[in-house]
Amino acid sequence: MCKCEMIKDLLPLYEEDLVSEQTKQEIEEHLKSCANCSSIYEPPLPKIEVPINEQEKKGLKQLKRMLTGQQYFASFISLIVAVYLFLQPLAGIDTIPWIVLIPFCLTLLYRQPKNIFYMLLIMMICLMIATKQVAYWIIMFLQIFILSGGGIALASWIVRKHKSTTMQILSLIICGGLFYYALMVYSSAKGNLLTYWQAKTTIQTYIDDVYHQQFTLTNVRYNPKGASYLGDVVDQEDPRNSGTVYYYINANEIYDDYRFRTQLKMEDEVQQILELFIVLHSDLNMEQLSLYPQIDVPTNTYKSTDSYDPSLPIRLNILDDVTYDSKEEFAKQCYELLQVLQFSGLHFETITIYSFLEDGNRTYTLTTSNLSLSLEEITRQLTIEDSLKEKEFGM
Repeated sequence: MCKCEMIKDLLPLYEEDLVSEQTKQEIEEHLKSCANCSSIYEPPLPKIEVPINEQEKKGLKQLKRMLTGQQYFASFISLIVAVYLFLQPLAGIDTIPWIVLIPFCLTLLYRQPKNIFYMLLIMMICLMIATKQVAYWIIMFLQIFILSGGGIALASWIVRKHKSTTMQILSLIICGGLFYYALMVYSSAKGNLLTYWQAKTTIQTYIDDVYHQQFTLTNVRYNPKGASYLGDVVDQEDPRNSGTVYYYINANEIYDDYRFRTQLKMEDEVQQILELFIVLHSDLNMEQLSLYPQIDVPTNTYKSTDSYDPSLPIRLNILDDVTYDSKEEFAKQCYELLQVLQFSGLHFETITIYSFLEDGNRTYTLTTSNLSLSLEEITRQLTIEDSLKEKEFGM
């Protein structure tokens, strides 16, 4: 009975002709004498050789060449699509790592990883010659080589026959690690589908709530430098009125660049108006003065193409580059500035004037909302501050 169990264990190897001649003879003798084992064993069917003439052989060769050509063509077109989707930002489609997945699938189907690398190399050389941007395409090829290599490595492990369990586990760790690394590199450069939809939904909700569906979200793209998504928005009534809304993934915060540019445009206009007004209505030297107006622009009230609304209050910071010998000299300069500004017709919330002392660290500082101060009042309100680190000039 023990010998029968041993013969049963050896039968699969016997069928594949993987046993020695001596073992083979012992198995055959046992099958002849043991009815139980012979009933289990099913001898392989005899090989039937079908005669093939030369014309049929030629046809089979042509069919094989045609199928191989179709494989190469399909692989090349698939790789072109993968490279195109990697290089072009296409509204979320590029967040899927096609440059990793397509070479992975091609290796599983055709089992020709070397040919995939050769095709990618030929493609990069053609692009390099066509665009004459050698350095750019060399860097692109290295990135594509690393990304596609991760997919090819894992697919090669799947189709490969491993001689031992140890080598199988070791190669799985290496190939799986390369595949995971390729996915992480792609995600850091292009984002991923999950965060893309999260960003798109968040930005869409923000513009609907804040701008009352006045804007249309036309595109969302990933910015790897700031780990953020940029949403391009366009006014439904005036396409010239457009901007960008940022969504920061890690902080889960929205930054409205459209509102910021609207505010910045008004602040630039106010700065130009004040500089021109000071030049025309005083003897002050504008080369020594730096004006930094700050305006809080309400959301969804003004467009990026709108001019400054005089009803909006201004916080004006003025830096005087002249170093004054005394507090009284700086007070006279502040008095003249306030006298000019009160006739500008603009609405100032606060005005702050600074001038560095000789040590370069401390400043004379005047902060007021009253433009009609006398020289004595200005002198009394002047302070000396130790540092400008906490001050904002709107730069």
